[in-house]
Amino acid sequence: MKIAFIAHNDYPITKACTGYNDRFMLRLIESLKQEGIKVLLFAQEGSQVDCELYSFHTHSVDWQYDDEVSSTQKKEVEDQHAYAEAFQLLATSDVDVVHNFSLHSWPIYTAQFLPMPSLTVLSKKPLALLQSAVKLNSHSHSYYVSPTYYFKSLWESYTPINEVIYQGVDTVKWKFRNAYEEKQLIYWGPIERSGKLDELIKVCQENGWKLWIVGEITNKAYFEYMIQSSLNTAIVYLGDLAEEQVVPYLGSAQAAVFLDEKSTTPENILKSLSCGTPVSCIAHERFMEYVPASCGSLIYDLTKETLKQAIVDSLQKDRKDCRSFIEGNFTVQQGVDTYQLLYQKIINQFQANKKVNAYS
Repeated sequence: MKIAFIAHNDYPITKACTGYNDRFMLRLIESLKQEGIKVLLFAQEGSQVDCELYSFHTHSVDWQYDDEVSSTQKKEVEDQHAYAEAFQLLATSDVDVVHNFSLHSWPIYTAQFLPMPSLTVLSKKPLALLQSAVKLNSHSHSYYVSPTYYFKSLWESYTPINEVIYQGVDTVKWKFRNAYEEKQLIYWGPIERSGKLDELIKVCQENGWKLWIVGEITNKAYFEYMIQSSLNTAIVYLGDLAEEQVVPYLGSAQAAVFLDEKSTTPENILKSLSCGTPVSCIAHERFMEYVPASCGSLIYDLTKETLKQAIVDSLQKDRKDCRSFIEGNFTVQQGVDTYQLLYQKIINQFQANKKVNAYS
């Protein structure tokens, strides 16, 4: 078996990548190689992955005859050219399945013309170009996977979703910790007005809770005028920490609080639960499937009282239940194993269809 991966063309793919899809793709490639499965990766020049690697040619378009072309237009054309070159190579390759992580419309649409089946991960909303590409590629050997039921619900009016495959969380890295610091909360996310950190601080002060704050200061004025004066030995800003530095704090907190529906990521919720730390989270469709009643509380109408009650509820959850929820549903290895089974299923179906067509 040989699997070709199509990455995005935004930056090189290396072990230092922080993107959720990038890290999962690298883990998947590593696991496939351990199983003796051949891998070909198409990615931006400068990528460093231990497999057969083809670099996109992103600067091969001559722009001297084009007037007033925006950088966005240039990027779109150069991306399209890079993907076209990659697909020319694929058309004559010995690849069995093309696995598309690019989130670009061109590989989605063009995959129907390849002599092998393709699998596209739809981990983005149905934006116009993506939606158009999916509508135009409903070929029998084009498969679509969603990494969440939320994205499945957004896409299934445009195309059938063959499977939902969670990409999960690294439970070895985000290790379980049963011991915790009493009444210690953690806020992990950008320091921005939409995160409602000032409201959380007030609730903590009124109820005798301590708070660790982790994240980039994306709104300096908000931090200086609304947050900084509240910092003390109980309300502590730890800085914009690397993930390895976040682990001990996340594992030691009694509960984690996520209040910004835009910047909160399902991945961070899963990391918290993997450590055994219950969550209080703003209620949004993106998060519903990650926060069962046994692992935390969803806040539907954010007020001082509803926030207080959600935190009180979360503080009463059993940390072992949080870890068990992750181990049963959201480990990275489960996602890797499911994809390997899906590859074989796709190959078998493709071969069966070829035989039927040969006799018809």
